[in-house]
Amino acid sequence: MKDAEFLAIQSNDNVDLGITHLFLSNVYEQGFNGTVSKHYADKALAIFRELLKLEHENDILKIKTMQDNLFKSNIVLNVLGKNKNRK
Repeated sequence: MKDAEFLAIQSNDNVDLGITHLFLSNVYEQGFNGTVSKHYADKALAIFRELLKLEHENDILKIKTMQDNLFKSNIVLNVLGKNKNRK
């Protein structure tokens, strides 16, 4: 499992790393080493919290981009409507 942790770190794959940490936490829990188990559980939790935070920030950015595009579209439609009324 330590090899899996190393590979996940090298591939920069946080999902795999988080899952590996959860698995290691479970392995150490079954071996009654609560301190090490908690260490890996905390690491996994931190990774997944960060991934959720990034996903949330990306969603907010997408919404702001859509709002900006809608605002620009409304401006264009207003200008086109005013030009049409002038004729």
